[in-house]
Amino acid sequence: MVKKDTKILKDISLESQIHDEKFVTLTEDFREYTERLKAKFDNFDKENPDEKKQINFLEKEKNAAFKKFDLHFNKVWETVSGFDSDKHSLYKKYYINKLCYLYGGPIELNRHVYTKPLGYAGDYIAMNYTYDYNYENGKYLGESSFQKLINNYTSSTPIWRSNTIRKDFLKNKYMLKSYQKISIIIIGVILLIVAQIFINVVILERQKLWITPIVFYFLYFTWLTISSNKFFKE
Repeated sequence: MVKKDTKILKDISLESQIHDEKFVTLTEDFREYTERLKAKFDNFDKENPDEKKQINFLEKEKNAAFKKFDLHFNKVWETVSGFDSDKHSLYKKYYINKLCYLYGGPIELNRHVYTKPLGYAGDYIAMNYTYDYNYENGKYLGESSFQKLINNYTSSTPIWRSNTIRKDFLKNKYMLKSYQKISIIIIGVILLIVAQIFINVVILERQKLWITPIVFYFLYFTWLTISSNKFFKE
């Protein structure tokens, strides 16, 4: 009870510092829209427990929802782009406080990136989610249709998709060198990029498409990044 009362007081204190009416209206309208959207998806799940039907419903509805999300986030960005760092931090806290119960919590991708259980947002678990449940491959992460919808939206954003695009870009580059029978040396500074290359090499080698020696030098690396991947568990 004490914790609940303390949270209420903190929320009141935080809201008393928010004076930009446009930002408040954007946040509240989006919260109400998301609650209606969640109710719509949850009601469909109750009436249609079959996952295939739920995914078909999701795919029918998601484009309209994604356009709404994009429009909202663009308006939010336009509103806060002129804020100084202190005001930006304050309004960010308010925004998260209002929407986290809808877009965090059981929404696995958002929860993981926000809570940073391993210390940073783009850890090896997030990267595995990127490859296993990216926007293009038609796989959905989450138990409910609404969870799948939000996870899928997160994986559709440019910053998230850049990881899979980068992986394919690097793959094409070193495959070209392989066909030219040019030896490749890779110096790893960012461990996740190195892991992307390493995983690709293993896949190509198993497909008999890799014909050139490749040497890795790691300046910083955690074996957990690679050993957690399904290709290295066999």
